[in-house]
Amino acid sequence: MSLAKGKLLARGYRPRYVGLGFLWAWIYCTWFSPAVFGEAAGLTVNNSGTWIVSALFVTISLFVSPFLFKRDLIGIPWVLQLAPLANAVGAFAMAHGALFEVSYPAVSLAGAAITGISSGWLWIMWGEFFGTVDLEVTYFTLPLTVAVPLCCILLTLCFQGPAVAAVVCLLPLASGACLYLSTKDCKLVQSTGILPPMDVRMRVLKQGVASFFIYVCISFCWSLVSYEAVGGWSREIVVAYLLGGAAAAATAYLTTIFSPKRDVFGMHRWLVPATSFAFAALILGTPISCAVAFCLITIVQYGFDIVVWIYFTGSVRSGVCTGRFAAGVNRGFVQVGVLVGSMIGMNAPALELQAGLSEPFVILLLLGCMTAAVLMFFTSGRSDFEVRAANERESSACGDLGDADRQSKNCDLLVERYSLTKRERDVLELLAAGRSVPYISEMLVVSKNTVESHVKAIYRKVGVHSRQELLTRLQENLGDE
Repeated sequence: MSLAKGKLLARGYRPRYVGLGFLWAWIYCTWFSPAVFGEAAGLTVNNSGTWIVSALFVTISLFVSPFLFKRDLIGIPWVLQLAPLANAVGAFAMAHGALFEVSYPAVSLAGAAITGISSGWLWIMWGEFFGTVDLEVTYFTLPLTVAVPLCCILLTLCFQGPAVAAVVCLLPLASGACLYLSTKDCKLVQSTGILPPMDVRMRVLKQGVASFFIYVCISFCWSLVSYEAVGGWSREIVVAYLLGGAAAAATAYLTTIFSPKRDVFGMHRWLVPATSFAFAALILGTPISCAVAFCLITIVQYGFDIVVWIYFTGSVRSGVCTGRFAAGVNRGFVQVGVLVGSMIGMNAPALELQAGLSEPFVILLLLGCMTAAVLMFFTSGRSDFEVRAANERESSACGDLGDADRQSKNCDLLVERYSLTKRERDVLELLAAGRSVPYISEMLVVSKNTVESHVKAIYRKVGVHSRQELLTRLQENLGDE
């Protein structure tokens, strides 16, 4: 398939694919807005024990589920149907005090545990789904999902009361319904293996450790924001949150489209300065600086989420890793980072009093760990296991090796006749094999715009106007041989 500008919506995207955003919206509306827990005022550290219990159980669910289930969760009907329902029921149990003005702590904690387990399954299943759909759809959809939590947060600020809290508790059902409908749009390839090869496991582990340190910094920074200094969860903070989320979506989308060379290291280098500026703004302590810090850390939060989802679903698509392993382990490290960062923020005053660790010292320590993790684990360039898997898929797709050799030789003749560059030759061979522009973009680790430029150059030099004409010219060239 070719990438035609302006025709993206007709190329497989469906609005229900943004259903992952409803899962994000449930999390942020529950614990980062006063919709359910009025005393939270946007800070997880102000929540009751339900947040800690839910965060703990979702971490367990993410790490254990890939090994507990023998095949992808999205292909198990009872998991696909039960997960969103259990998440919604658990959310109601957790928020029953706000809804019915009668509080039973045991019920709230049990509900938190249920939401943790079931939301972990939803995270994994959405990861499995995006590892199946076309790469172009993934690039377009994941940045767009950010609009869902942003709109939901805005609505919870405009409307208050038990009715709004009930709607928030139903958001996991909306996510599950979107996921169920989305599975009807594509053929899901079931993965029955549990563990990928050792080199893949080590790479996922390293990148998971890097994700952990990044999220420790993000969560710790969020826990330091003084909402009282800017009038609570309203006004400047809300504007900063909306601007940050919108900027993150735009940045992620533009990066996937226009970045001249896409690699994980390059897409994460901006995390370090953005997080550093956010901490610096927090130290100033003024209302405006707190709002700026919140905007920056929101950009880092959403931007990092989008980039990591794109990367790990690419690992699933390349066939080197099952969806449940990639999504579960990666998201598990993220959740551990969120939990640890928030706990450090909750206990920051005690650390300063008992251990003599000042807030600036803790900030510098965490920034140092994050910087080291990004430099050490998010290596530049395409990962060797992805290259290996792509080569294996190419070999298996060619079928008859004789045909593949003849086609490669034919491409070489066309390159020599029309003076094509080395990169244009790479693009030509993939075009001749019937590969789409997004596929070529992923294989060659360049942007879609770069691939399209090479395609136009090939058409111009060869004197054709479409892929079909190019294939015809290739066949004519073979006949001339």
